[in-house]
Amino acid sequence: MKIGNVNIKNNIFLAPMAGYTNVAFRLLCSELGWGMTFTEFIKNDFRYNERSFISENELNVAVQIMGAEPDEVLKVAQELLRKYQNISFININMGCPFINNIGVNEGCALMKNPDLVAKIIYNLCSHVNIPITIKIRKGYDSSNVNYMEIAKIAEKNGAKAIIIHARTLEQIYDGEVDLECIKLLKETINIPVIGNGGIENTEDAFNMLTYTKCDAVMVGRAALNNPAIISNIITNNLMQYKNMYELAFRYISLAMEYQEFINFTLFKKSLITLLHEKNNKDIRLMMNINRAKDYYELLNLLQVYEK
Repeated sequence: MKIGNVNIKNNIFLAPMAGYTNVAFRLLCSELGWGMTFTEFIKNDFRYNERSFISENELNVAVQIMGAEPDEVLKVAQELLRKYQNISFININMGCPFINNIGVNEGCALMKNPDLVAKIIYNLCSHVNIPITIKIRKGYDSSNVNYMEIAKIAEKNGAKAIIIHARTLEQIYDGEVDLECIKLLKETINIPVIGNGGIENTEDAFNMLTYTKCDAVMVGRAALNNPAIISNIITNNLMQYKNMYELAFRYISLAMEYQEFINFTLFKKSLITLLHEKNNKDIRLMMNINRAKDYYELLNLLQVYEK
């Protein structure tokens, strides 16, 4: 598939997830065959250096920007493009439900301000030379379901794709995913539609693709538990691992290579998520991961528990 002028090798995307989609996890997923990966959201203060770092080895990576002021969003985009030449496209976060972002009119709060959405997209499309996309929700709440209005505004002002989480903000990550809204959006607009929400397994991904005819699906939390889930969907050119321990070893190795750009506490949290429910030997492994002081200690722990 293509987004703007960007060729993408397949239609399975890794969702941007704060605290999880660090450079090591993105590289791991790329090795496994994911079509596109996304950074965690990046804000205009660049407070979290690890969120804005992109490796030169990343070939299919998009950056997600969080913001509500058109010129500030553009400034972030231009700074990222100045630093990194391998960004595939830019995504604007218009779906985040976190109260800290909603309270300053960012994330899903933007869906309540269509005029501002238009300004942000138009300003970006007028000044950068890579595709601009947005990630939205079905709506702010059940009384404000305006995904179609926002998508049409985005397309009119130059956006090259729409990613839609088919739940409202009030649903957060629970409740039924409305596949009908993805289907209707795909039937209505003329740019690619990427469906998101509620994909927990291979069957969910196939169901969304088949029923809605969306161009791609974006997988979030299921990928944290098992990034190799993609091997059940896309079967060509994959890095194969015998078990989750081997996968975890590779993840730690990548993190060691880029450790100055990875928050170690958050990394341990993501490693526990990766191994949780896969290890039926001893809950102490999870406790010991939490206590680990460095990456070498993590490697030693896994070597002990793998035996």
